[in-house]
Amino acid sequence: MARLAPKILNLSDEEREQLQKLINRQNTPQQIAIRAKIILMALLSSRFHFMCELQRLKPV
Repeated sequence: MARLAPKILNLSDEEREQLQKLINRQNTPQQIAIRAKIILMALLSSRFHFMCELQRLKPV
């Protein structure tokens, strides 16, 4: 089975800040907050793997 390449997330600082505000607000529906967290975690994960590739390291 062919492995699909992950999509690259490119968010501006303003977009990241908006997602963080959604997560922190008390009146954000839970489903929206969870999706925002997933997007931010995927962004951090992709950066982590990219940094490992630059350093020629294997992520754990």
